[in-house]
Formats: sequence, structure tokens, C-alpha cells
Amino acid sequence: MLPRTTDDNLLDNLSYADLFKYSRTCKDAQNTVSSYMRRKHKLETVLGKYFTDAQILYFRHLQATTGMVISGSTALQFFERILYPESDLDLYVEHRYRRPIALWLASIGYRYVAARKTFRSEHHDAGDGVSITATQPTLEEALAVDVPQLTEGPINYGAHRPTIFFYGSGGGYLDATAILNFQKVDEIGQHRKIQIISSPRSPVEMILNFHSTCVMNFITHEKAYSLYPRATFEERRSLICLFSTAARARAWAKYTERGWTMLDGITGDDFHDLDSSLARGRRYVGDSKTWTIPILPKIDTTCPEDLVEMNSWSLHYDQYLKPHLEFSLLISPQLRFCYLVVDEFLREEIWKIRILHKTYCEGDQHYDWFVKPFVTRYLTETIV
Repeated sequence: MLPRTTDDNLLDNLSYADLFKYSRTCKDAQNTVSSYMRRKHKLETVLGKYFTDAQILYFRHLQATTGMVISGSTALQFFERILYPESDLDLYVEHRYRRPIALWLASIGYRYVAARKTFRSEHHDAGDGVSITATQPTLEEALAVDVPQLTEGPINYGAHRPTIFFYGSGGGYLDATAILNFQKVDEIGQHRKIQIISSPRSPVEMILNFHSTCVMNFITHEKAYSLYPRATFEERRSLICLFSTAARARAWAKYTERGWTMLDGITGDDFHDLDSSLARGRRYVGDSKTWTIPILPKIDTTCPEDLVEMNSWSLHYDQYLKPHLEFSLLISPQLRFCYLVVDEFLREEIWKIRILHKTYCEGDQHYDWFVKPFVTRYLTETIV
């Protein structure tokens, strides 16, 4: 068996498809590739410049309790086996759970940096007061800003019946409630930047509204997920999902420089091929088309289980073969988090869970873990 460093030098130059083929040649090759993958896909590799090992462990506990995910270029680097020196750490979380994350960052030496100007969401009228980048002079003032859980309107199930389903929305990167900037200078003089990007609803909704599919990747406390892995890492294709703006054009140019072909739509062959890497149809986080990597070591059993695989959506194309992602939102006081729901049939199944109809929450009691088996069974039985 070759030394580990020699293995890395050789295997770094293979694509994931080639690694898979090589691993199937013999038992030794399988063990070599498995060991290599464990070394390459360590969370410490992408978080080491921001946190110590002990801090990374606590960070994962924060992820478990708040539903925070890592996304943006950091998640992409985790899958790519490379590091972008100029990249920042982007953390996505429901707005109501941003406080403990922000206070923890401040406690370990990160300084809140107020933005010089306020941006407003492209998805809302300028007059509705939806502030994005935090300009408040202190962290406490920034955290004091609260907003309602904005929705696109209810999906009604009849008069006088509680509403727990809402229409999902597009809107892109700036469809955020707030962006809190933090900076720190490390012991070698390097500036480290972290952004907490809070969502009025589910962070997964924001990720599905990113500019293109190559950045639709994220990391929870338990697993890393790439939603369109074959297109992203094997074919180096990225499907543009939003209309063009100056900021998005710059983002597309950046990823073109990094080796991706940006697609303004798909071909007829892609549309008719249900095995295409960008095939239309229903999906859920963690399905057979998702690349899922466990985050090791596992953290202690007192942490809440990961609930992100309850999120589902559907990819459609219009007559011009332009993409559109569809889903509705499940929002209830009885649930700790907001979830994406793929279709009306799943909504009907969830609607039967009567506890979700209660309009108030008793203490800190939530029923996400009660709902999960119903959602998981439906998704695994109906989506291949």
C-alpha cells in the first residue's frame, strides 16, 4: 500500500467518477479510495482557518440546535477538494435563530462590522422596510431588529381552517432578512470574514434560489449535501436559475473562471432524458440524486437529529427550456423549523396531522420529530 501522501498526490488528479471506477477494481483500491475520501472531506479542512478544533465541535452543536447550514463557496470547496484563498464563510439560518450564533462569534473574538449602506431585497418593494445588510452600529442593535416571517400568501384549505401552507418564492441571494458581517485578524495577520445570512423562512429555500445550480450545496452538523452533483462536479455545468442582474453576471463570470459552463437553459436531449444530471421532476434533500457525505466524527447523541431531509421541491422547465423550481412552505407554531413541500399530495398527508393546526405553542414543545416519519415515508416511496 502506498503512503498516504503519495496516495493523495495521485488521487487528487482523478475525477470522482474515476475514483469510483478505480475503487471497484479490487479490495485494496476500495480501501485506498475510502481512506482518501475520509481525509479529503474533513470539516476541519474548510473551517480550520476560522475556528480551532474545539470551536468547530461547538459550532456543530450550534448547527444542530439552530438549523444553521454552511453554504456558498465553502460548501463547494468541501466537495471540490480545493480551497479558494479569497473566500469567506457564509452561514445560513432562519432569522429567529441568528442570535446565539452571532453572540458566540463575538465571544471567540470575531468583531461585528456594520455595513456602510443598506440594501433591500430584490423580491420586495422598496417601501416595505425589508432591510438586508445590517448597518446598526452595535451587534445588540443589529440583533434587536426583528421582522415577520414573510410569505407569498397562504394556500387555503377552506374558510375558518388554520393555514399552515404558504406559497414558496424566488428572489435570489438578497431574499434575506439580514446579513451580519463579522471579521477577525488571526495570529498571522490574515483577515477572516464570516457572514450570518438570515432567512425569513427556511435556509434551503434561499439555497434553491441561488444564481445557479453549481452553488446549491450545503453542510449541516451531520452531513454535506450537493443537490446537483453530477452536473456540478463531473460535467462542470451550472444551470442559471435567475434572471440577469449586474451582481449575478459577476457571480456567473467568477464561476466561469473556475471552470464551469453556465447554462441559460437546457437542451431538448436533457429535457427528454430523465437520467440527465439536470432532469426535471420531484426531488428531496438526500434523495438518490443528491451527493451526501457524512460529517465525521459524529457528535454526541444529545444533539437533535438532522431534519433537513424533510425538505422537497420540483424542477420544471418552460416552453423555452428555462428552469423553475417549485415548492410550498410548511409553517406552524408547532414546528421548530420551516420546511419546503414538493406537492399537494404531501400537503394532504401533512394536513392530517391535527396537532399542526394549533395556532399557539405550549412552551418549547415542538413536533418536527413527530412529523418526520410521515414526510420521510411519502418522499422515499414516491420519489425514486
